[in-house]
Amino acid sequence: MTIDITQFFLGFVLLAFAWVVLDLLFERIIGRIYHWNKGRKIRECHLCGKNYKESTSLKISHCPDCDALNTRKRHRRLG
Repeated sequence: MTIDITQFFLGFVLLAFAWVVLDLLFERIIGRIYHWNKGRKIRECHLCGKNYKESTSLKISHCPDCDALNTRKRHRRLG
């Protein structure tokens, strides 16, 4: 079984194309995970609109500026 130069370069181009596609796919997946983790730690106050970093993972947190209660998800206490 012999491979001539055109088959070699065709294989090389196909491998390079596969490498680029996999790299873009992994970059997109890692970017979504990073954005998801970052979004879990930053809260936006529903009253004054300020963004602040939440140190704990409680469902209800207090805004450092206006001291309003902010929830992570839906909560019965705030309606």
